[in-house]
Amino acid sequence: MTDRFMPVSVEDERLSMLAESMISLAVRSPMNREAAVSVAEYYRGPLPERERNRLITMNMRHSHKEAVKQIGTRGKFVAIYSPARELIFGDGFYHNIRSPVNSMHSPKILAPLTPDIAVLFVRPMAYTTMPRFFTLVIDTDEAKKLNHAVQVYSRDKVYYRSEKPEVDDAYVRSKHLEYVGLTNPIENLISYVPGTQTRSHFGF
Repeated sequence: MTDRFMPVSVEDERLSMLAESMISLAVRSPMNREAAVSVAEYYRGPLPERERNRLITMNMRHSHKEAVKQIGTRGKFVAIYSPARELIFGDGFYHNIRSPVNSMHSPKILAPLTPDIAVLFVRPMAYTTMPRFFTLVIDTDEAKKLNHAVQVYSRDKVYYRSEKPEVDDAYVRSKHLEYVGLTNPIENLISYVPGTQTRSHFGF
């Protein structure tokens, strides 16, 4: 599968804009919005709506700024094109950017951006610097795995354009879940990105 990743030369400015946009989606996701006030509400109980929204905004602004500073353009980016099956979006998607952001180890984001395109970012503990940007065309079964990840990480909402997805048991539970152990097809996809120096057996 590694041979299917096509390297593309991209300027630092464009990579920086792409990274900032992906980080914005992750930081502002409903999962992180709730985490931004969970500690305060744990000790103080439910907050007035205005104070709650102000606290969420402050934490998101700090988390976004800190994550952008730490990630920059360092890592691997993959533009994923799905010509055969539509990609879905939801109120959750695969990433490990948690609020508040302190020091990040091996940040990862897989963000569906349109029904045809998703973008993967990963910065493993060990990787080769170049090339930084790749394109990858996926088939129907691989698109299903990306869509499954959206349903796992979403809680209340899943969006699609014209191909209604089959509702997964994980989404029915109405929780922001996460992959655990050897059930993570996204980690396996990451392991094939050229230069990541990793291999796994998650079954992508």
